[in-house]
Amino acid sequence: MTASAEISTERGTGSEPERVVMLRAQDLFCVRDDRILFQSLNFDVRGGDILQVKGSNGSGKTTLLRILCGLNQSYEGTIHWYQERIEEQTESFYGSLLFIGHRVGVNKVLTPVENLRWSCSLQKQVSDKELYTALKEVGLHGFEES
Repeated sequence: MTASAEISTERGTGSEPERVVMLRAQDLFCVRDDRILFQSLNFDVRGGDILQVKGSNGSGKTTLLRILCGLNQSYEGTIHWYQERIEEQTESFYGSLLFIGHRVGVNKVLTPVENLRWSCSLQKQVSDKELYTALKEVGLHGFEES
């Protein structure tokens, strides 16, 4: 990362041999507007670990997270998910992924049901019954189409 950003991994509990590397970044390099955001960035994340990325505005935090989620392809280096490149196992990787950015993930033009349907379509097919049940569970019964 740049001098104004840092990345750290807090290790979870458990014996080391049992904790397989889930996510590995190797030699990540990214440039934006002729400015190096990060270079030679390497880290491993094992089950139970917490990955913390912190830094000032413009230091590359969101760019790194977008790269790790496959939302940004403008980088060099490799990212592995359970020892395989993410490009080689997109279904397994994206099926295990949840990215919540700093922007609201709700489209105000869509109804609650339409927002849920769109969001769920990124992962799997869900029935209308499941959508309405989910809205009821979070107290939005009666607002499905508003």
